[in-house]
Parts: sequence; structure tokens; C-alpha cells
Amino acid sequence: MQIVKQVTHELKVGRRALDALESVSIINDWQWDNSVEKWHLELTIRIECETETYVPNLSLWYIVADDSYPKGTVKIYPSQNGNFKYTLYHQSNNGNVVDNGLWRTGALCLDLNIQATQKVGRDEEPSTADERIFWHVSRALEWILCANSEKLVNLSEPFELPDFNERLLTIVAFNEDIISYMQWESIDSTFGYVDLISNNLNKSIFAVFEFRDQNNKRILPVKWGCSFSEAEKNNGEINKGIWILINGAPVVKYWQAPNTFEELLEACKEYDFDLKSVLESLSKELRDGKRHFLLVGFPIPQTFGGENEIIHWKAIRLPILSFGKKVQKGFRENEKGYLLRDKLSVFKKNMKLDWYNSQNWNENEINNRGRVDKSLRTMNTLVIGAGSIGSAVAEILTRAGVYNMDIQDFDILEIGNLSRHSLEFSSLGKSKSKELVKYLHRLNPNSIASSIEEKFSFNEDDDQLINKYDLIIDCTGENSVLMDISKIKFERKKIFASVSIGLAAKRLYLLFQKSYYLEVNNFFDKISPYLHLEREEFKDYKFPRDGIGCWSPLFPARQDDILLAASTFIKGLERFIESDCDEEVVKIYEQYYNDEGYFCGFKAMETMYD
Repeated sequence: MQIVKQVTHELKVGRRALDALESVSIINDWQWDNSVEKWHLELTIRIECETETYVPNLSLWYIVADDSYPKGTVKIYPSQNGNFKYTLYHQSNNGNVVDNGLWRTGALCLDLNIQATQKVGRDEEPSTADERIFWHVSRALEWILCANSEKLVNLSEPFELPDFNERLLTIVAFNEDIISYMQWESIDSTFGYVDLISNNLNKSIFAVFEFRDQNNKRILPVKWGCSFSEAEKNNGEINKGIWILINGAPVVKYWQAPNTFEELLEACKEYDFDLKSVLESLSKELRDGKRHFLLVGFPIPQTFGGENEIIHWKAIRLPILSFGKKVQKGFRENEKGYLLRDKLSVFKKNMKLDWYNSQNWNENEINNRGRVDKSLRTMNTLVIGAGSIGSAVAEILTRAGVYNMDIQDFDILEIGNLSRHSLEFSSLGKSKSKELVKYLHRLNPNSIASSIEEKFSFNEDDDQLINKYDLIIDCTGENSVLMDISKIKFERKKIFASVSIGLAAKRLYLLFQKSYYLEVNNFFDKISPYLHLEREEFKDYKFPRDGIGCWSPLFPARQDDILLAASTFIKGLERFIESDCDEEVVKIYEQYYNDEGYFCGFKAMETMYD
């Protein structure tokens, strides 16, 4: 059913604003397109360039806008009837045509601070009807001028991958950094087999697990945390695929990712790589009636002018190869018959490539949004106590990149714990430390946490076991634990940290030390007056308890108090480590409110650093 829409006043205002641009001529007024549910405006752009490197001096374009204009999206696309069919930097994949047949899919990226927009300044996109379309077309003019002079990017600008038109629901995760790049440089093979393992908790995630050469000889394992390692141990689904490694990004028509099998062959040929022969030699291992991955790897730099320093992988889901009785007519059920059918019926030149969402899950990549200092991230850490504060501390550290962590606690999770604990209903009645470790593994694929399901106590026979840790964090709030740690003489200096919360989380008590043994007397002396003050403040307070029966008072504090305390502790710990301080630090915080009764945070009661 055709929907008839009237051009809105705002769209008319946007169109009239283009009259101020002499180089722009409108061919057709706004038209509503039911197939894409957008308005489109056809126009020509005339420029004066000595060389028409990519875009002709007279080019055809479409402005495409939502019906809610000036809200919604505004995009500029090359016309299908024009002569601009390249894909350049800061442009979507221009290799296809939209369903209505009017414009190509290569929308210009105009909202970045690229060289193409420097003449008009780094201004933000306006939101008014008379300015927004004018802004887009003005920046498109600059984009075209810079495209023809090959100045769309600066050499110091972050490197940009081409647009692969990926499927976003399935993720193929790989783990690459500068170290693995050097390993790849020492490997002679440029193709072979690869194993991917699916995540038990999310079957739409596949992690690259092991690379092998064309003879199935292992050449490079991929290091992951316990999440994928445990999946392998528990017979997780292994998907066998093919990998190829070429010398640069697979592109055609300057910077367009291949959309068809023929374009992929062309892109590989640019690097003297015969993909067709490789597929023929390796496909015999994949004739099981299932779809398999093809990983296309290539080196990339950090900036356009920089040296290559990492291998990036892009995943294609191959069609089902010939197998069983599916053989070329007139041929026997053998590899020769299968290969011929593959050539004629499976790998057709116009076959659309099924690119999947490929992501580098290396720890340096996934923690870019927020991580603690490297010296803390690399420490072998023991967290004693998997209660509310311990679980919050462990979670924050794991999310911030501390992966090598053991959690020690003998207790089980009870229903009352859930009001302020990281764990959930499914862990009730189970070991806190064991369940917390499982939770940490789900937070990050590089986590290798483990659990110690016993109460911490001094034992001379266990000295060597605890000696392996660089950082020991006490989250129990029990003096006996600190006293037991203080009995141990370590072979090398350790960083000791303790976090405990006062009644109702009104106060927070922190201890940081770096030494061969933990000294606790000074810490106890400093916090003792505040503990006495708390007993006075809460002497008439009716503490909550679990259910009815024997009196068992509970520690009153909410989840927001716990998270605030854990966050304060982490920041103090990171500061202590960064300062390389050898002196003991005791810090006491107190919650405080302003004169109007609004919460302001924790206030330091003493100076941590002189």
C-alpha cells in the first residue's frame, strides 16, 4: 500500500536554505519513498578541481532524511545514476545500491573531525530546520574537494577499517596485540585451519582458540581466560574453519570491503594471494554439512601513517560445502566431484559474502574505556573475603583489568546477602568464593580467577602458597584475619590492603602497606577511637536480623554504600601503588552531608599523604 505524505514545512525550510550554495542545484523536490520510509531530495554538486581523481566535477547526490526532520537522521548518498562508485575513507560501503534503485549505499561520514571538514571548522551538527541540511551539504562539498586531492585523512589520524557490512548479532572474538604480531611475523604459513569455540553462556559468541597450518600442525594457540578455557574443558562446541593472512586490508575500488566472492578474490590477488587455490586445498576437512568460518587476517597500524603493529581478523561464514551425495552431476562422491560442484554451484562469483562482527578482545582493547594502572593489573592478587565488600572489590578490579586473582572464602550465599552482593538468586546455597569466580569469568574473557573455599587462618605449612601473591587484600572486616596475616614472614615485599566498613557504612577504614610482613598495631590504634564512637552512636539502634528465632544482629548497609566504599578503596589502592610508597598508610573516611541535607560523599578524616 502506497502511503501519501505531504512535505513538511521543516523540509521545505531545509531545502530553501540550499539556495545560498551556488555550487548546488536541486533536480527534484522532496519525494517520499515507501520502501525505505524516508524523504529524499536529488541534487547536483558542481566543483572545480584540476583532476577528477574520484568524484567528477559535476556529480549527482541524494539527501535522505526522516519524516521527523529536523530530528532523526540526515544522510548524503551518491546517486546510482552518477559516476561516483568508489568507496573512500570516511564513507560507508559504496558497493551496493538501495532497494529503490536510486542511490548507492556509500553514505558520507561528515560528523567527524576529518580533514575534509577543517575549512568549515569543528562545528557541531546544528539541530534547526534551516541549518541542518545546509550543514550536511556544506561539509559534503569539503569532503568531495579533499577526496579529489587525496586529503581525506591525516597520517597522524587513527586508522580506520573499511565498512564490511557486518552481521552484528554473532560475534567472532580474537586476541591480538603487538606480541602476537611479532609471533605472526616469524610464522611462514599464510593459511591453514582455525578452531573457534562457542561460549557456553552465549552461543552467538565464537572465540578464536587455535591456529594450525595446512597440515593441521599447531602453530599458534590463543590465550584466553577461564571463560573460554572452561568451555573447552566442558566439551564446548568447536567450530573448525580456515584462516588466511594477507599483507593489507582486503579492499577493492580503493577502500571498499569486498561484498561478493569475486571481489574477495580480486582483493586477495592484489597481495599475490590465490584464495581459490587455498580453499580448494583445505575444504576437504570441512565437508560435514555445516557452515564454517573463513578468517581473513591482515596487519594494521594505529594511525594511517604508522607502522603495522597488530593483526586484525575479519570473519566470513562460508556456505555449506559439497558433501555426502551432494556432488557434481556425473561425478563420483569424491574430492574431485565435490570440488567441481563447489566451483560451479557454491563459490559463485556473485555470491554475497556473509561478514560477521569481528572484535579484538585483547585485554588492551576491551579495557580502553576504563582500567587501573598497569602495575596493579599485572599483580597476582588474593582477595580474602567474598562478602558484599569483597565481591564489589573483586568485580571492580576485574572490570578494570586485574585478571590474575584468587578469591578466598568458606561461606555460602544466603538470601539476605543479595541485597548488597554482586551475586544473584541462582547462586543461593552455594560457595560464595566459587560462585563469585564464575561471575568474574562472565565479566571478562581474559579473567583467570580461581576460588579457595576455606577460611583464612595462619598455618606455617601454607606459607609458600600465599608467598606467590603480589597483592593481598583483606575484605573480611575481621581483626583475626589481619592478625593471622601478620604472623607470616614473606620472602619478598608484598602489598597489603584492608578495607572495612563501620556501622551503617557511616565510616570506611583503609590500610595500605608494602613490606615483608604486615604490621597491624598502628592501624588498630588509629581506628579504635572511631569504633568506640560508633558504639556510642548506635547504642540505641535496633539492628535488623534474619527471620525469627535466636538473636543475630545484622550489619546495616545498602548496596549503594558498599559500591561507594569499594570504589573509594580501589582509588586509594591505585594511588598507593602508583606512589611506590614504602610507608604505612591508614585512611579513615566518613560520609557527610551539606547544610541542606544532600549527600556529598566520603570525607577524609586524616591526610593520607604528607
